[in-house]
Parts: sequence; structure tokens; C-alpha cells
Amino acid sequence: MKKVLTSVRPFIQSGVKPKFCADCGTLAAQEALFRVDESATVIEKYCDRCIKNVK
Repeated sequence: MKKVLTSVRPFIQSGVKPKFCADCGTLAAQEALFRVDESATVIEKYCDRCIKNVK
């Protein structure tokens, strides 16, 4: 399955359960949106350092 990066936006932690970076496991600060199919979008969260390597 091919993921195509469509956008990156800031992510603000809210709620009780913290969200972590999909790559290194630190607290997430950014969200990357990927188009997977014509009708499907995947959202992954990353820290500021790891978002630079997302393609």
C-alpha cells in the first residue's frame, strides 16, 4: 500500500492520554496526513525532529 504525504499540521496534546511520535516514541507535536486510497486518509503523529524525515 502506497502512502502519499498530503499535508503536515501542528498537533496539540489534549485529553488524558498523550500521543507519541510514530518514529521515535517521544511526545508528538505534528500530524502528517497521508492519502492511501481515493477515499482513505491516514493520520500519523510525529515529533518536531522526525517530521523532517517524513516523505
